[in-house]
Amino acid sequence: MSNAGLPVTGRQTLAREAREELRRRGERLGDAVQVLPAKTPAQPTLPELTRYIGFLLDGGQGTKVAPLSGRADPQQIPVELGRFYFADIPLGVGECLVQLGQQFDTALQYYQRPLNYPYTNPPFDTPDLWLRVAEAFLAQGDAAYRSGDIQTARTNYELIIKNGAVPQQSPLYQGSLSIMVAKVRFWVTLLSQDPGLHSPAETPPRHVSVLALAVQRLAQLNANLDFFGRPPSWRPIFSFAYLREAARTFAQFAAQANREYVAYTQRAEDQTQNVQQMEQAVALGEASIQVDIAHMNEVQAEITAATEARTPRTNQAELARQNLQALTSSVGIAPVSTLRSRGPVQLQFPTTKK
Repeated sequence: MSNAGLPVTGRQTLAREAREELRRRGERLGDAVQVLPAKTPAQPTLPELTRYIGFLLDGGQGTKVAPLSGRADPQQIPVELGRFYFADIPLGVGECLVQLGQQFDTALQYYQRPLNYPYTNPPFDTPDLWLRVAEAFLAQGDAAYRSGDIQTARTNYELIIKNGAVPQQSPLYQGSLSIMVAKVRFWVTLLSQDPGLHSPAETPPRHVSVLALAVQRLAQLNANLDFFGRPPSWRPIFSFAYLREAARTFAQFAAQANREYVAYTQRAEDQTQNVQQMEQAVALGEASIQVDIAHMNEVQAEITAATEARTPRTNQAELARQNLQALTSSVGIAPVSTLRSRGPVQLQFPTTKK
């Protein structure tokens, strides 16, 4: 099947039709995912449709799986939907269950789904899936070991490594994970050596640590030790009652420290608020000072203007006084100052005879 000679719109239409066909012909049955085959030989099979859609939208660049961030692009989601549903989501759910420390069997079932879906390249490396399954077996064994179920713990540890060899009947080394047999054998030989002598790419630390922990747990079980490596005859130095009272005392100290810390933070908040209020008051005082300075400058400017305006008026008054004196001197009228001292002036006008 080739897209040579098809225009861009034709390829987009064909891809849309193929996606609709994928949606119509895929269904989920219980925990296993089964894909319905083509109804007639003339119709392409689901693997062909899946590969062809990837070929169209990838621009013919092949079927190499991109990182999750790149595959989460909205334009790529229709093509990557199969990988999301059959690989990314089951792996994420299984890892969450393992980290929560519950439902380990369900987590292992989720881990098996990517291996049972052969129609797309898995978005993970086989060692990564082996690591997740091995960590699930290790966590399940640790939970059983802590609770005292020695046989269940041993069974889970021996699914990872048994008697220093690879248990090929384990799910960790069957199917597509069978390629891990040689790698695990090589890692087991390096457990007694310094890990710094080999590169991390050759001996991944997490993979080797899972093997080392499984070997350690099995050695403890063989020596009849508990999960913490202590013999059954071991007894703690202090009694449970003493440790309980000590724990209560420390809890009371912790509660008191917490109360003091809360009170300290409350006081700190109050003091901070007071400082802010004082800073606001200082800012208001500075603003009022600036306003008063501005008013004072305005008054000073008015005084200066009035003083400057007084000088011409004074000169005019003096000139008018001088003119009045000159006038009174020329017409024989007593000066104004003399007239004022004599009181009101009585003017007598001559009378005319009828």
